[in-house]
Amino acid sequence: MMVTLARYSNKQPKYRSEIENHLHCQGRSCAGASATPRLTRLLGRSADSGNLVFARLLPRHPVLHRFASVTVWKKWLLHLIDGLGALHALGTAHRDIQVDNILFAYGGQTLFPYELEGR
Repeated sequence: MMVTLARYSNKQPKYRSEIENHLHCQGRSCAGASATPRLTRLLGRSADSGNLVFARLLPRHPVLHRFASVTVWKKWLLHLIDGLGALHALGTAHRDIQVDNILFAYGGQTLFPYELEGR
């Protein structure tokens, strides 16, 4: 897959288990549907670097400071709980929940747990 940075994010996997964890959440298929819309979906690997490819999402920095509404923060917590619940239902634990491991859809209205590196 050729990666266009405007449309996709890519990252170097730290452990083979990261790939396995993402595939497990997608029915063992890279083209598979995610167990919940609240989990980042692995799209493949880049042809040039072998990095993992995901849909383009935003880190916390451009998003968190824009929203002060308690309603939005409650919605984000529910998204996080839904994503973690789906992981737990599949027998996977996140093991590194922190604000740096959360991504947001453009517009900041949807939150996704990220970094499924656990070994």
